[in-house]
Amino acid sequence: MIAWINILFIFIFREPLFAIRLASLFCLGSTLFFIYKSSFLYSGNKENAAQTTLFFLLIPYIFIVGITMQVEQPLLLFSSMIIYFFLKLEQTLNVRYWYILAMVSALCLLSKYTGVLLIVFLFGYILYKKELRQLVRSKEFLISLVLFFLALLPLILWNMQNQFISLSFHAARLGTQLNFSGSIDFLLEQILYFSPFGLFYLIKAIKKQPKHLFLILGLFIFISFLFLSMYTKVWGHWTAIMYIPLAIYIGIILNGILIRANILQGFFTILLVVILLFTGPAVLIHYPKIMKNYSLGKNLEPIIYSLSDNLSIISDFHGSVGQLSYYLNKTVYFPQGEFKNPAAWGSKQFSLWFMPKIKTNDNVLFFTKPDEEKIAHLKKIFKEVEVLPNPVLTVMEGHINEKRFLLCKSARFDFIF
Repeated sequence: MIAWINILFIFIFREPLFAIRLASLFCLGSTLFFIYKSSFLYSGNKENAAQTTLFFLLIPYIFIVGITMQVEQPLLLFSSMIIYFFLKLEQTLNVRYWYILAMVSALCLLSKYTGVLLIVFLFGYILYKKELRQLVRSKEFLISLVLFFLALLPLILWNMQNQFISLSFHAARLGTQLNFSGSIDFLLEQILYFSPFGLFYLIKAIKKQPKHLFLILGLFIFISFLFLSMYTKVWGHWTAIMYIPLAIYIGIILNGILIRANILQGFFTILLVVILLFTGPAVLIHYPKIMKNYSLGKNLEPIIYSLSDNLSIISDFHGSVGQLSYYLNKTVYFPQGEFKNPAAWGSKQFSLWFMPKIKTNDNVLFFTKPDEEKIAHLKKIFKEVEVLPNPVLTVMEGHINEKRFLLCKSARFDFIF
């Protein structure tokens, strides 16, 4: 889904980073639109719907991370559409909404598999409610079910052809013993991502009305990941779709004090933004260095063009593969043989990509952390290995900033890097 959205915006606006930022804002703006529409369906009050939408936007994760073009952006967009059209189905009992629900549900799953929690819960609720359960017997539901699986068919077939790699990748990470320390980390991340003020007003809303569909939906998603955190590392952003029903729930129940909630939520989020600008990613501090990334290609031009006939550019981290591909405007590969790390994130996915064979006397520009053991290994394979102190890649991930370019000249024999 990310690829489809990005390529559309890049086709229109050409410059990739500018186009992708616009794509991100488009997804966020569309998500806010459907949250507003869902809130208005409940309250019938435009001001309340606007304040509810603002509360969602001021959730720290949404405001800080959610506005970048990550998998969660289309996931949030299609999740917000599912909720809106589910409410339309519930209120009107119009079976034609099955068609829209089927398509946006498929698009949601094409964005990220975690969307299945939202879909399963709402479908379970439909089966639970008698008046909604009758709609399942309609021909429109059967047709929409076919449309749903047809939309997912390319993904299903690709997984069948590749041993369901996109599912086995995460399944293989599951541990065999309970790990409550992972759960504690997960809970602390949730407090930060949702904000202490968001948690305070959520508890306040629960005390006022503990029985509400959107509260139960949000808690269902949260508890699912909390349980999973006992067996594997669960990152804080995995619960992103939980914020939609919880924001709408808080907006509906705390209508009278929502403005105050937004002021406090906004204060915390802005404070967090200021802190992150100077610590952690420290975007403002590192900004001049980050802008020098655009000179990487020019600085490496003498090496790239003098050895272009038999030079491969390789990096051993999935993130830097993408970043270098952009800044150098060259194909960057991931180690698949001699220097392959089976434990590296995405190793199995990268193994599906083409990797050229390094032939005798070929050269490699290897972007990696230049430790002594790795350099010694490279010197056994290449006649000359040089660590280039410059240029450097500066990004928000600190561990990538520690990597350097290693110029490896004249391979001694044929091999897969």
